[in-house]
Amino acid sequence: MQRSLWRVVHAIFWRMTAREGSPAPHQMKVLRGKRALVTGAASGIGRSIALALAREGVDLYLVDIDDMKVDRVACDARRDGVEVRTAHCDLAQPEQITVEYSR
Repeated sequence: MQRSLWRVVHAIFWRMTAREGSPAPHQMKVLRGKRALVTGAASGIGRSIALALAREGVDLYLVDIDDMKVDRVACDARRDGVEVRTAHCDLAQPEQITVEYSR
């Protein structure tokens, strides 16, 4: 599960940061109306990915161990008109992942 999640995050990151040789915007896949799970969403790359996805119209499920910061990111993302849910989860603790996954 973690390996496939990493692949998704990695692909999104590289797609968002691609420069030279990138397809024109009209050739990009439309993300509006899709859903995304973003881990580490309270700060750093996770926060940047979450807000970039929100600007593209993607509904978000934000996961982090810092409830206050992830709530701020959720508030910022909602300004783009997307649905946002948050969860407290420490990905270093397998039992927390299992609980969140079963919700």
